[in-house]
Amino acid sequence: MPRPFLKWLGKRADKGIESVTTQHIREFRDSLRAGRTARTCNHYTKDISSIFGAAITEGLIPTNPVSPLKSLPLTDSSERHPFSNDEVQQLVKMAPSDDWRGVILLGAYTGLRLGDCAGLTWGNVDLNACTLTVIPKKTQRKGIEVRIPLASPLRDFLEDHPIADDPKAPVFPSLSEMPVSGNSGLSVTFGEVMECAGVSRGKKRQSGMHERSFHALRHTFTSWLANAGVPPELRQAMTGHLDDGSHKLYTHHDLSSLQSAIGLLPGLTD
Repeated sequence: MPRPFLKWLGKRADKGIESVTTQHIREFRDSLRAGRTARTCNHYTKDISSIFGAAITEGLIPTNPVSPLKSLPLTDSSERHPFSNDEVQQLVKMAPSDDWRGVILLGAYTGLRLGDCAGLTWGNVDLNACTLTVIPKKTQRKGIEVRIPLASPLRDFLEDHPIADDPKAPVFPSLSEMPVSGNSGLSVTFGEVMECAGVSRGKKRQSGMHERSFHALRHTFTSWLANAGVPPELRQAMTGHLDDGSHKLYTHHDLSSLQSAIGLLPGLTD
């Protein structure tokens, strides 16, 4: 069973699998909507459904409680716009704490998702090799590890940040135990940082989510790499994208990069 679902169930997770109802799954999916797109919520639901399907095959339960739920429409899963360099600088400047400053830098210079940034441990960081190695939660079941060189601004921050001897110690202790979603979650706090920094959150969708959130830093990182001429296969290795289609959604070329590319085309002679 996906760990986020078990965590959401709380003590109810100790009961048998037959105790989980369609309403439980609907409420769990609704709880995810504050900080995730419909596509991601549907992905979680699909994972849960596959587990119940296996339980039916083994004769543990008669029906799949996920079956009555229709997939959420993907109206909020369209392309998100990255932050500009100036906007990233402003977000870092207006961060409410040193831990938040580090999490924002981490998002911008590694493309890691908010939960992975907040949960980073010192065991993930190698300051001598200037690299960060982590298995993102989204690809944890497949064991996909990403290794990212530390950009100078991020390396400088981490070198000045209080370093713990315990490799399991969180890099950002004040944020590591906080939930990502919810009224007091990290996503809501980051939205407040954006407002304080004067950085547009974009339009508000029907789901209640804005067009821009912490996830836009992932688009920012990928786009910075693309605009610097980093080949797609290296970008995918650092972002952990499993396919070209997913990666393309995160790549936004600026006009100067496109103009440079056009300039490489051969001319015609009479």
